[in-house]
Amino acid sequence: MSRKHPQFTPIEKTTAGRRFYGFVGIAAIFFGVSTIGLGRLYYHNYRGDNVFAPFAIFIGTLALIIYFRNQPSRK
Repeated sequence: MSRKHPQFTPIEKTTAGRRFYGFVGIAAIFFGVSTIGLGRLYYHNYRGDNVFAPFAIFIGTLALIIYFRNQPSRK
């Protein structure tokens, strides 16, 4: 009576997960660079909190590294 559980796949290995990391990476880098371009170091997120722009660029870069490192192999 035991049931087999479906195989767990990490989100960064799926197509939707990869697209999510790519979108988040590009958006974070855009917000960070545009804020610094305006001469400020902080921008406000959706909750009204301050976000340190260089940290947003760093997080965006990490998300893009995950995006490019987990590409499916092409044969």
